Amino acid sequence: MPRGWKPLARVGVCQALRKRNGTAEYRTRNRRMSKLSTRVTRILTNSCLVVRVCYFNIGHSAVGYSAVQFLKALFALSDVYTSEMPVLNRSFRSIKHKNKKMKNLIITSIVLIFGFLTLNAQDPYTDGMTQAFKLWDEKKPTEAIALFDRIAQAETENWIPLYHVTNVLIVESFRSKDKTERMAMLEKAKASIKSAHERSPDNSELLTMEGMLYTGYVAMEPQVYAMKYSQKIMELHDKAIELNPENPRAHANRIEYEMGTARFFGQDLQPFCDRLEKVIPKFEAQNLEVPFCPKYGKERVESIIENCGK
Repeated sequence: MPRGWKPLARVGVCQALRKRNGTAEYRTRNRRMSKLSTRVTRILTNSCLVVRVCYFNIGHSAVGYSAVQFLKALFALSDVYTSEMPVLNRSFRSIKHKNKKMKNLIITSIVLIFGFLTLNAQDPYTDGMTQAFKLWDEKKPTEAIALFDRIAQAETENWIPLYHVTNVLIVESFRSKDKTERMAMLEKAKASIKSAHERSPDNSELLTMEGMLYTGYVAMEPQVYAMKYSQKIMELHDKAIELNPENPRAHANRIEYEMGTARFFGQDLQPFCDRLEKVIPKFEAQNLEVPFCPKYGKERVESIIENCGK
């Protein structure tokens, strides 16, 4: 929310009277306009509250959203509109024709401020996603997952927050040494990727991410899951490539899984590194216009190539 918008409301409704400062007419009308601007400010304040609570104050905390808070704010806004808008309308009608310029100034101020509110209402998705990535960078995966999850609940048709919930869970499962914890993460990731598929069927990014999910099971317990999931993993990556041949993550994930198998059997890894070299241009040609869409992976591929066979 831009700072200083409350004074702007008062300035807007009183600015046209400044030239009459010191006259009785000014003082009378200034009192009337002060009351009017107070009512406008009350309405905008409550509107701001509803906007912020509705978007769960996303930039400040990963927890604490309450449906009760939202309902209270909504009811408060409804009460203000019910009690103040009739008075506000009468106040506007009471302004004489010769003050039409002032009336237009008041209306313009209100429209501009509500415009700020509308723009601000669109910002929390960006702020929230940025905050979630920051939490993960700060090695707070639990908080990052919780925030991504809450964004996914608010953005009911958007698959991207669920994608990142799944990604964080899978990556953290590789890092964990506790088998029970790893299993819990992978099971939660499985539920998350299922929900993402429901929002965006036949999505190349989601399919290759699902392949990484089952790779997590194999990495956790190869003797149990390698035979069970290896073919499924390859099929998921292949389908992801079929849907989008330019998806660099689908190619890289498939090749890396093959490298793991080759390493297990003591095979030469150089052919796989040569194939990874051809994936680099696909990373460089990615379409990055969609905010927070997957775009990572190039650094990892370059690291694998650099350390190939070591």
